[in-house]
Amino acid sequence: MLKVSKYLFYILFLLALINNGYTFNRWFKVSPGFRIAGLVVDMSSRVPSNGTTTRLDFGFGMNLDIQLEKYIGVDVDLLYIRKGASMNSGGSTITLQYLSIPTLAKFYITRKKWAVVIGPVHNFLLGADGTLASPNVPLNSSNTNVYELGFAFGMSYVIKTYSNGMRLVGDLRFEIGLTNVFKDFRPELFNRTAPYLAIGLNF
Repeated sequence: MLKVSKYLFYILFLLALINNGYTFNRWFKVSPGFRIAGLVVDMSSRVPSNGTTTRLDFGFGMNLDIQLEKYIGVDVDLLYIRKGASMNSGGSTITLQYLSIPTLAKFYITRKKWAVVIGPVHNFLLGADGTLASPNVPLNSSNTNVYELGFAFGMSYVIKTYSNGMRLVGDLRFEIGLTNVFKDFRPELFNRTAPYLAIGLNF
């Protein structure tokens, strides 16, 4: 986790040097920033008997807000995210650590405040911990899929715009896992994040 945090800090520091973003025409603008997130995570299953309990987790990283046209943009994050759940049977807690890269289309409802975001989320496994109740197998990177694909939708809101051009931004998203988290385990389990609530700055 510390190693990931160090690399994220270095990249964010370099992006922060680009003050107020790049502006090439009337609408196009690239604004780097960062996010700190709290998320409520569960693992959904196609088999109802495999019960899980929601848990609160966290994430942090950097954000790239790219405005392409007056009402269209792209929102790209590079985040360290913890996901997982508590199993109702067996009492085990599953913790999954990901490098999460949401690549979301952004549609501005009002140019300076509200926007709708929607698109895929690419999750790359950094670590796995816990034990499945059935089968009773300790989790690690060898039995957990390295890549997990999700689909996210939500809203972005500019809370405050400062005189130097910086913006305080809030994000609310819901993410649905589309691929099985674990290898060769039945029933299949899918990450489900509802909601993902983040706050941060764009420069």
